[in-house]
Amino acid sequence: MKYLKNSYILTAISAAILAICFFPINVILKTLVPYFIFIPIFYILNKTDSRRDFFLVGFTFGLILFTILLYWMFLLNIEGVNIAIIRFGVFLLILFIAIQYGIGFVIFGLIKRKYGKVWPFLLIFPLTEFWRGLGPSFGFQWGIIPLTQSQFPFFIQYADLIGVYGVTFVILFVNYLIYKFLETRKYGYVYSLAVVIVTITLYGFLSTDFHKGENTISVGIIQPNISPYIKHRSDYITERFNRLEGMTKEIADSDLNLVVWPETASPVYLNYRTDIMKRLFKFIDSIKVPILTGTPIVDFARKGPVRYYNGAMLLYPGDSSEIYRKMLPVPFVERMPYADKFQFLRKIDLGEGDYSVGPEYTVFKERETKFSVIICFESMFENLSREFVKRDAQFLINITEDAWFGKTFFSYMHTSFLPIRAIENRRTIVRCANTGISGKIDQWGNMEHETKIFTKATLCAKIDILNEKTFYNKYGFYFPEFLLLILLIYLFYPVFRRLYESRKH
Repeated sequence: MKYLKNSYILTAISAAILAICFFPINVILKTLVPYFIFIPIFYILNKTDSRRDFFLVGFTFGLILFTILLYWMFLLNIEGVNIAIIRFGVFLLILFIAIQYGIGFVIFGLIKRKYGKVWPFLLIFPLTEFWRGLGPSFGFQWGIIPLTQSQFPFFIQYADLIGVYGVTFVILFVNYLIYKFLETRKYGYVYSLAVVIVTITLYGFLSTDFHKGENTISVGIIQPNISPYIKHRSDYITERFNRLEGMTKEIADSDLNLVVWPETASPVYLNYRTDIMKRLFKFIDSIKVPILTGTPIVDFARKGPVRYYNGAMLLYPGDSSEIYRKMLPVPFVERMPYADKFQFLRKIDLGEGDYSVGPEYTVFKERETKFSVIICFESMFENLSREFVKRDAQFLINITEDAWFGKTFFSYMHTSFLPIRAIENRRTIVRCANTGISGKIDQWGNMEHETKIFTKATLCAKIDILNEKTFYNKYGFYFPEFLLLILLIYLFYPVFRRLYESRKH
């Protein structure tokens, strides 16, 4: 009993230390600690035996990790959404994730009880992260281990080969090799560790000599720092556009190819408001630079319901435009999951929006340059960025509204997805946030021109135009599928072998 109590305490401490590595602390610590923090977990898993205890260890790990990581959600104060509902929803979310980890640890426990080996945890944990992100309605990739490496992405350049779950596997593998050396004192584990470290270091160095752009364009980024609590007021719409246009004029003479405004920079349904569209086209014609702006979209159909979307519009000089309709609206905030399939869900009102799911992958074209937009939390989902690049997007733009989260670490954590998306696909990413953080992430995952939160800012960034397709971009989720295949072979090979031997005799 004392051992089990100590195991839960040690698990909680490990999870808490790991959680701190997602925050903007010392870059050396946050980068290196994850390569050691699972050593106590391997020790605990090796000593644990019952299914109940495996579940509780995993549940404790997930509960502590995500209570710390999602603290900011308890502070949310989103206009039109009941605060009590938000907090209850966050509690359920943390509980749901903790249970997912508990189930993952139980699956590992069943394997360990049968075969007595700890190494299958190297397969189970990345697969747990993988299934946490499946599905647009309930997928949630916050807190995946590779995000701890975003501030110093040198050691994860191989993500362009094996993706984000491959990075999780490598970090766990380093932990495992150190654990096994401490357990057995066999230097073969040290030699293996040296090979891993040398390989990822060399790949990091070699990557800096590749993936360079064929040419560049200049993109202006506008961070207007407008309060979300007043931006939808009708008496503030004119003032809002005055600020956006005024800040744009400050950089319009900088030989720009494109200007980016943040998510819902337009608080009105821009494709419906011809008066505002006329005003914006007049302004765009005067500066002779296209503007990408976040805006809600409304579509009227001859048959069927009116559909609303969170979206982005690219406005060209000469009164033409293109639209992207957000494909992954935030569940319970922007839409009720599955409300489009089950009409009775539309009658449930928790204060969420009524946005529909965007129907298609949109690749904008500005002259000879192609790019796509990912809005807010869409940056969490690796397959969306991958699909845009597969459709020949040469760079990506992330527009977002992070003001709801106040002066917390949320904006930093939210931004940390982008270096990984940049490396996976070898694409430069522009980030434009109403209240920050805005900036540019290059194709090696390095953040440049980073702004401070809750400040007005204008930026001009040179964007590399790239056409190459990475191994990961071509083959996607092959690595977690490969891990699953190894796991299944490991589980069922003895069964098939016994059947084969019984038939032989």
